[in-house]
Amino acid sequence: MRGWTDGLAVRRNALVDAWEKLTQAPLVSTELCYRMTNDFAVIVRNGQSHDRWQLKLNQRDGVRIWYYVVGQTVFIEKVHTSHPNETK
Repeated sequence: MRGWTDGLAVRRNALVDAWEKLTQAPLVSTELCYRMTNDFAVIVRNGQSHDRWQLKLNQRDGVRIWYYVVGQTVFIEKVHTSHPNETK
């Protein structure tokens, strides 16, 4: 995934922390990780609706990971290397 690779090149430590969050507790809300709202709250895949989550790498920049969870599997939908225009 290009966004992930781009982020890894410049923010390796933050992406390692994000990976740990996504693999250990993807559905636990924090200041940097939460369910999205309004038009972005739900994603439909294969006819099934799922809550869409957002994980920020930090409070300072716009890097965000959008994902959803099915069972024990985390699906990364998008990795934004700057604040996503869709949510501005």
